[in-house]
Amino acid sequence: MPLVIGEDFHEILYNQIRLLTQFYPPTPAFNLVFKKDFSKSNKANEIYEVVYYLLNILDPVMTKKKLPSWPLISRDDEINFKKELLEYINSLNDLYEYANIPNIMLTHVILPTKSSRFMECMLLLTRLVLSEVLRNKFRRTVCLPLADESESFRKHYLSIEADNARKLRDFQELLKDKEEEHKANEKTVRKVDEEMRESVSRLNSANMLFVEKYPIYANLGDKFEALHEMMRKIQQINELSKSCKALQSYLDDTNLVLEVNNETSSNQVSSLLEFIKALTHLLQSKLSFKLPTPSCSEISSNSNTLYEIEKDFVILRNALTIRKEQTQLMIKQIDEM
Repeated sequence: MPLVIGEDFHEILYNQIRLLTQFYPPTPAFNLVFKKDFSKSNKANEIYEVVYYLLNILDPVMTKKKLPSWPLISRDDEINFKKELLEYINSLNDLYEYANIPNIMLTHVILPTKSSRFMECMLLLTRLVLSEVLRNKFRRTVCLPLADESESFRKHYLSIEADNARKLRDFQELLKDKEEEHKANEKTVRKVDEEMRESVSRLNSANMLFVEKYPIYANLGDKFEALHEMMRKIQQINELSKSCKALQSYLDDTNLVLEVNNETSSNQVSSLLEFIKALTHLLQSKLSFKLPTPSCSEISSNSNTLYEIEKDFVILRNALTIRKEQTQLMIKQIDEM
């Protein structure tokens, strides 16, 4: 809120500066301009005299360093002094923790008594000087100017704004990096998808070529089933053949002696008819079923059937071997693709 300059303001400012003059004797030039209504003067140089007096009390060494154009002798000195004073006053908040002096512009310095902003700075500067004098005199923090709550709030608000801006900037940078990473991932996925499509296309082409070059036999399963059935028949015929061979060996033997696991004693067979009867009786007692007596024609027919089955089996086995070699060759070609 802008400061309202009234009669009370001029009186308060005058009394506070007058109190300082009791401890820090002013220069003759200061005494010429310092009156009760000095703050109403239209002469800027008179205000500069009082301001320099206050700053010199605050820190003589720093004031001499910051305001080298003082005293004002020429027009150039006055121009330079205004710039130096502006910079010095605006730096007081950095030099003193409890200063709370608002920043001013060059226009405020050029016409100080016409600017409520500059007059407010002058009053706050006077309070700062008084507090520093008391602190230095008594070596304790007494009468320190109260911190302006609105100024403290403004600083806190600016700090929050700066922190939010920094976080927003970090978030935007992170978002940008993630977007670039996402684009790169999309590009990689598209490339992999294209490669997969090409691989599937090549696989389909190879499959079609395989079907054309090596047609699939629909009845291959039936042929395997027929092969198993033939194998069972072969086993049966093989067993029958063994029995026939054993029987033939007895028929060819002139001794005609039949021994059955020591369960019966050796018997002399006087004729073929008796031998057949004895063999039939023995088999019936062991197997509990009647075994027909094979004839020579049946034995010959079964031998021929066995030969034909073995011949078909060899042909089918050769066909399966060729098929296996073709399949292995096709698998090798697919792997090479």
